[in-house]
Amino acid sequence: MAHDYSGSEELGGERSDGKVRHLMEGLSLFEGVITKEHHDEIVSFIDRMLTLGQQSRLPGRTYTRPPPKWVGNKQSRQMLQFGVYTNANRVQPAALMDLPPLLEKVVDALERRGVITGEERTESCCVNVYEVGQWLPPHVDNYMFARPFVTVSLLSEQQALFGNHITGENGKWTGGLRVSMPVCSALRVSHGAGGPDVKHAVMSPTSRRISVTFRRLTPKARDEMQRNVSAKLVRKIKSAREKGQDILRLLGGKKDEKRRNKTKSTPLPQDTSNTLQEARRGKGVHMPEVERLHVTQVYDRIATHWNRTRHSPWPRVAKWLEENRAKQSLVVDVGCGNGKHLKLCGISAVGCDVSISQLKICRQDSFKSPEELKKSPKSPINTRSVLLADGAEAIPLRDEMFDLALNIAVLHHIATERRRRKMVQETIRILRPGGRALFYAWAFEQNEEQGARSGHRFDSQDVLVPWHFTQNTPQRQKASGPKKSAKPEPKKSAKPEPKSEAKSEATSEAKEKKNKSGEIYMRYCHVYKEGELESLFSHLNASVRIVNSFYDSGNWCVEVERL
Repeated sequence: MAHDYSGSEELGGERSDGKVRHLMEGLSLFEGVITKEHHDEIVSFIDRMLTLGQQSRLPGRTYTRPPPKWVGNKQSRQMLQFGVYTNANRVQPAALMDLPPLLEKVVDALERRGVITGEERTESCCVNVYEVGQWLPPHVDNYMFARPFVTVSLLSEQQALFGNHITGENGKWTGGLRVSMPVCSALRVSHGAGGPDVKHAVMSPTSRRISVTFRRLTPKARDEMQRNVSAKLVRKIKSAREKGQDILRLLGGKKDEKRRNKTKSTPLPQDTSNTLQEARRGKGVHMPEVERLHVTQVYDRIATHWNRTRHSPWPRVAKWLEENRAKQSLVVDVGCGNGKHLKLCGISAVGCDVSISQLKICRQDSFKSPEELKKSPKSPINTRSVLLADGAEAIPLRDEMFDLALNIAVLHHIATERRRRKMVQETIRILRPGGRALFYAWAFEQNEEQGARSGHRFDSQDVLVPWHFTQNTPQRQKASGPKKSAKPEPKKSAKPEPKSEAKSEATSEAKEKKNKSGEIYMRYCHVYKEGELESLFSHLNASVRIVNSFYDSGNWCVEVERL
């Protein structure tokens, strides 16, 4: 039997205990489901994600801007979607981030509180960020989502309207049950309130509000989505056959020949190989000539171009930081490059690198200038620091200083095992007992089935890898952000050096070549075989333990804990 909720303008409803209100059939409000500290963490995380989304640095359609046609009358809001994508209330296949660990903790809290059961746990959520005056019209959530769905309210207490005869316009609605949703509360919407007879509308907020709505697809919807994806692929294959196109290339089983040639690594020239062998016979940890010419000088020269094409954090690194970084954690990024990961480390972080050009860009992108601080003196002072240092010789920071350390895509640029072990040792030295570090290095085994997407095939472990430099690269391509398949290449970035200096230094010494697309700089890399990265910690058995080792997008990775 359909209920008539057209005339009630009540706030709230019957209270069944101190913190739960049963407002109408299928509608219950649970107060205080998350703590104030958890609330602040979530808001800070969402604001960071919005910034990345606005810079086109999130994968696929994780971030959505308000449609221009709706901005005028404020029927709009910024959105973050994880797990499942909807557009205009229609569920569609799209590349998205998975549900972040911080929001999974909210699901845990909902289950502990009894807002949902274990069988109602969700794998997706939609974050709506409403500014003052923005609203949503009366609607029923798509029935591809199972009931119940749950909305957690953040930042300010605002109202929504539930009813089957809602009238009004532009966020000013009447008719139905007016529900006030306190900060940190959860509204459970089940059958009855979740449609089909009852719609809900979002009132214009009087101050900024964030809603986090957790939903899950029905089994039927999940199967339908898979069939749609399969049908789309079949249509592509049929079209490719009709046009005589390469089906293997369409399916990702055959690389574009131009790309394959462009990314092909080459063995070390004989003179470079001889110099390297001589350095390996030595006993010191000073930077050998091959690193100076084919790492430091190259990254100084290509810094600006690198920054335009390698500015997105790697997804699993970002997830690791999110899972391990506490509010007051002090983080160091050894080999920070252009700072793409340093930005995720909070305001108390330190980065070091051998490339001064990379550090210049890192500082510009990660820090507030004195002029910016004067304009907004009340904003938090950024306490990040960057310093020029060869981490394989010595990191000029005191012992046991940091809670977390990153060493991402650096070790494959270190030419001798002695220097690699020294870099590992230095990274561990500055960690506090109980602190954790994450190491990534390029893998010799480029397994496409496991996500390797660089296009490289290595004939030996010590190689020169080309970087195709172009001066006129567009200002930061529209990127899909921290793609899961982020290229497993080394990281770095910085300001362009004067052309005269570039030609006298990097052009000659880094063995540049010329082609139609511009200069080619050859970067030295030692790519790691399975188990080799873990072996670098063997001399530190008394002070570290390996927590996890894995393969990610063409890299071997190790997570360790300082004992």
